Amino acid sequence: MHLKNPFSDYGGIVIGDRFIGRKTEVEAIQNRLLGINYGNMAIMGLPRIGKSSLSWNAIMEKRSELEKLNIIPIWISFGEYKSIIEVFQEVFNELIERISSNVGLLVDITGLYDRFIDAKVNWRREDILKRFSNL
Repeated sequence: MHLKNPFSDYGGIVIGDRFIGRKTEVEAIQNRLLGINYGNMAIMGLPRIGKSSLSWNAIMEKRSELEKLNIIPIWISFGEYKSIIEVFQEVFNELIERISSNVGLLVDITGLYDRFIDAKVNWRREDILKRFSNL
């Protein structure tokens, strides 16, 4: 029997048999995001505490099941983008790629993308900051 060092891939997302002891948290995330009283949520914590692993195992591991319900989970690492515009464009690109076989959803998403592109011309940094300060 070969034992794998549990710290050998430190810093990566933990999946499969190595993701243990978070069943209650995974269920709470799934209920909050996908349950009857669904809504947004933030997962916060110290660096390297397992936020990404928790998120991945709660949502992304179920992506095939979710896509059958027209729920399209997308994984984005925000550190790769220079602006919120780039983040939105990446979300749209991922959505279009994932739903290309579903014409109805594709039309809806491309319509949203067109509205976003039209609106971004009018966005200014101050407007965005003002919108977020009212939350």
